[in-house]
Order: sequence, then C-alpha cells, then structure tokens
Amino acid sequence: MIEQASLFDVTPAPHGAARRTDPETSHEAARAMTGEKLSAIKHDILDCFMARGPMTDEELCDILMEAHPGDSTLRKRRGELRDAGYIIDSAQRKLNRGGHKMVVWMLKGETE
Repeated sequence: MIEQASLFDVTPAPHGAARRTDPETSHEAARAMTGEKLSAIKHDILDCFMARGPMTDEELCDILMEAHPGDSTLRKRRGELRDAGYIIDSAQRKLNRGGHKMVVWMLKGETE
C-alpha cells in the first residue's frame, strides 16, 4: 500500500514554485515561500472552503486577499490542493466581474 503524503508536509521545490517562463520577480517570490508559509495558506484556503462552500478563484481571492495579498499565490495554492485531490471542479460555472465563465471549486466529497 502506498502511503499518501500529508497535504501539509510541503517541501519547497529546489528552484521555487515558479515556472521557467515566469519573470524574475515570480522566482524571487517563490524562493521566499517557505514550507511553513505554504502550509498556512493552504490551511486558510481549506478553512475558507469548509466555512463557505463551493466558490470560484475570484471569490476565494476576495475573501482571503487581506490575509494573503496576491491572487496568483492563492490560485497556485488552490491549484496544488486540486492536484492533491482535496479540491475538485464542481462542474458548475459562474461569471466573473469581467463576464467570463469561471470554474466553481469545491471540497472533494462535498455536495452543493
């Protein structure tokens, strides 16, 4: 049986969590993110979903922006939670402020 790593046992990538094509400022920000800080952001995201239910990235950022400025950080951490199987696509879509459809995310096992 394969043991799944804990969601919060985060080991930062050796070169940070930025893509090679990202600007240098993204690489600097990625290097500044320690495992402890990443863990805190992921806890806050999961807490937000547990308290409020399904939401879009835009809604998540509106709620957590004061605690964690920078929507790209929140979206990346939400993406990591999705990749780890904690957050899933609800198959619902909402229009954002710009009128574009956005995925409504939800905790795995949650029903709307």
